[in-house]
Amino acid sequence: FGRDQTEVAARVAATGAGTQILPDALTPAALRAAIHEAMTMRAGAQQIAAGFARAGGASAAADALESLLTTSSAPQHRPTMSAHN
Repeated sequence: FGRDQTEVAARVAATGAGTQILPDALTPAALRAAIHEAMTMRAGAQQIAAGFARAGGASAAADALESLLTTSSAPQHRPTMSAHN
């Protein structure tokens, strides 16, 4: 586990759109149970999807990020994909 995975999982669980397993509690049985529980959370996931759609979806998110980059005083850098990513 790294970066923001634990925080994102907590937010997903808080919205009722999914479940969270903390790294030290991850076992095959815990994963199986979490998957079964998450499969019952369709309503929460649909609410999140509807919110994304109302906000304009992935295209609007990309446009907003690009706008921030072009109006920022920070040097502009576009990440590139490499074989190591």
